[in-house]
Amino acid sequence: MNTDLSNVDVYLDGALRATVNCYSATRLAQQRLFTATNLPPGPHTFKLVKRGGAYMIVDAFAVVPDEFWLTATPNAATVFINWLLGRDGQEIFGRAMGVGSRRLDIETKWLKQFGVIASKDALTVEQYYRLENQSEDKVYKLREPGAAAARRLLGS
Repeated sequence: MNTDLSNVDVYLDGALRATVNCYSATRLAQQRLFTATNLPPGPHTFKLVKRGGAYMIVDAFAVVPDEFWLTATPNAATVFINWLLGRDGQEIFGRAMGVGSRRLDIETKWLKQFGVIASKDALTVEQYYRLENQSEDKVYKLREPGAAAARRLLGS
């Protein structure tokens, strides 16, 4: 819940079950805004439709029992799932995709089995900032003047 969120329609199995208000004057995470219980066994569809606000955020989603199926619908608004950005999501996604996370709290030593050593496993934070060359600051201070000098020398 936040100031840039608003109403969201909640559909379950094609029926509008609720309209939840996601607005809050202060940021609130992990708020339970909708619950469905006693669903019959079998697949179910769950759809959220953003009715206002700049964003629609789902930062938790719990399903019990395991037989519940979530089906995407073509007209539903894009759902940004904070779980993917959380610690568990980053670990699972990183291992599934074979890439390490830059987050310091996510384990990346497993990359060594593929011949990769993550910079955070080999460098201190101070060494990283001294050696990095991807920041906006480095681009403006080093790359752009170098590119301008190259253009002058090459006449382009």
